[in-house]
Amino acid sequence: YQIIIEIFSAIFRVEGIQLDKARFQIISIITGTGFTTGESELMLATKRRRKLTQIMILFSYIFNISIVTTIVNTFISYNNTTLLEW
Repeated sequence: YQIIIEIFSAIFRVEGIQLDKARFQIISIITGTGFTTGESELMLATKRRRKLTQIMILFSYIFNISIVTTIVNTFISYNNTTLLEW
C-alpha cells in the first residue's frame, strides 16, 4: 500500500496538490473512507484530476481484491497441506 500511496502522491503533486493533502486523499480513496471531506474537492477540481482519481479508484479496487484473494488462497493452501500431513 505504501508504494501505491507514494506513486499516486507524486502524480498528484505534479498536478499541483500539496503532498500531505494528496497522501490523505489517496489513503481515503484506497480504504474507501473519508473521501467525502472538503479537501476531496481538490482531487476533482480539474478534468485531468478527476480522470486520475477515477483510475486510482479502479486500481485500488483491483489491488484490494488481489490482496484479499492472495491471502485467502494462502490460508486455504496452507490448511490443505497441513491436513494432508496428518
